[in-house]
Amino acid sequence: MSKIYGLNPVIELLRSQNAVDRLFMVEEANEKQDKLAQEARKRGIPVEILPREEFRQRFGPKSQGVVAYTAEVQTLKVEEWLTGLSALPDSLLLVLDQIQDPQNLGALLRTAEAAGVEGVAVSLHGSAPFTPVVYKASAGAISHLRLTQAPSLNWLLEKLKEKGYWLAGADARKGEDYQQAKLAFPLALLLGSEGWGVRPLLLRRCDFLLRIPLFGKVNSLNVSVAAGILLFELRHQLGTATD
Repeated sequence: MSKIYGLNPVIELLRSQNAVDRLFMVEEANEKQDKLAQEARKRGIPVEILPREEFRQRFGPKSQGVVAYTAEVQTLKVEEWLTGLSALPDSLLLVLDQIQDPQNLGALLRTAEAAGVEGVAVSLHGSAPFTPVVYKASAGAISHLRLTQAPSLNWLLEKLKEKGYWLAGADARKGEDYQQAKLAFPLALLLGSEGWGVRPLLLRRCDFLLRIPLFGKVNSLNVSVAAGILLFELRHQLGTATD
């Protein structure tokens, strides 16, 4: 059982129709929290109201007055995830190679959901697990995504190609300016950790290598920021292609 902290993550948890065991809320809740409690009770979810000091002692000061108990984040087996992909011309996927920071992983999932990504694959080894920290950082978006944890991203990329997906990897050194690249769809975007990026073995499988030009003194972007720039550029290119 996982504890999900924060108003927005818990709202998204309920919207996702995932199983929720119990909801805890602080006394003197605001209007949004009151509506959340009403929705939970409609679904038969027990709601327990605690005095502010008791709530703080039990859950800490950063919970925003709302905590839900739910099952662990559900992920699909790799084969099931692959089988469910549409491979339609407007399909976008996100593949994440060894993202170790849970805040970054959560932000990436939030960005992916906002960009309408069909599915997200995360390397099983060397990546942050799907903890409540990741859930909160995703603002609950994790509840709406088709997720898998792949033991071998190399194998997964090969299978995506067999299904008709093109592969684009982020590479700050050898990549083409993302705004100039002429891409093909459906497409899977591959991103790696800030420390070392996408592993070379995986980059060699890519059809396109992309980079984001930088104009200041820093030499890299946060990976979730890079994901937002690239995913919404892909959405723009998809819209242009279908106009």
